[in-house]
Amino acid sequence: MIDASTVTLQQQGAYQTEGVSAKALNGFGGTIKVSLSGLASGISVVGDIAPFSPAGIVTGTGVQLSASPSAAVGTSTVTVTGTSGAITHTATFQVSVTAAASFDIQLSPTSLVLTPSTIGTVQVSETAAPGGSSLLISLSPPYTLPTGGVSIGAPGTLLTTTNPVSFNIVAAISAQPVQGSPVG
Repeated sequence: MIDASTVTLQQQGAYQTEGVSAKALNGFGGTIKVSLSGLASGISVVGDIAPFSPAGIVTGTGVQLSASPSAAVGTSTVTVTGTSGAITHTATFQVSVTAAASFDIQLSPTSLVLTPSTIGTVQVSETAAPGGSSLLISLSPPYTLPTGGVSIGAPGTLLTTTNPVSFNIVAAISAQPVQGSPVG
């Protein structure tokens, strides 16, 4: 079984994972090795694909995919083959490649530790990618984390490649510890 019918990759973007799983029938207890075929030029599997046993604790595996900067924009069909001894099954999914973003966004600092009654400042800057162009980016309005006590103020200006912006993160005196809340 395939988790998603389509995996979308961006040229030179983040890896995306396609899940592959199987259900043991008729007492099957073998180990399944997974392979992919039909990957378009510029699309690759990141790392090794771990074999699995649907009768065991791990009933599936993840396949990480990436697209190089030269991967063609468009959609292609990939065939997944699961093999255990003489038994072979196949399934297909689509890989859709989108064009690389024309800009990158950087945060500084990338993490921030606040104690109650303190303020931290985060700077956001934009860099045009080679061959790309600058975009005007409006950052979200003020935001309060769901646990309460921490608020994020919106900058009063638009972000461009020549105009980085900063905003404050305020921890109220009643702020509770929050781990894993991303800044951006």
